[in-house]
Amino acid sequence: MNRNIIVQPGQTLPDIAVQYCGALSAFPEIARLNGLSLTANIAAGQALVIPAVATDKRVQQYFTQGGYVPASVGVKALDEGVSYWGIEYDFIVQ
Repeated sequence: MNRNIIVQPGQTLPDIAVQYCGALSAFPEIARLNGLSLTANIAAGQALVIPAVATDKRVQQYFTQGGYVPASVGVKALDEGVSYWGIEYDFIVQ
């Protein structure tokens, strides 16, 4: 049985797919269920239908049991300067 969720500020379809289904690959199905394009903007407070089957139950349980939300929720841009995300590999920006 599908379930309904409410979009949190800053969430994207890929975030929701990982959080509720355990895999990024679930976001096209979420878009389809809700009549959205793959690139649709979603708004905080919007209700979405989520497929009941978790693609990867281990990932889905990690978010559920820990009360975690994906990285883009609550991301705040800096007022000035360079913003960056930490990644596993070092790189040079030229």
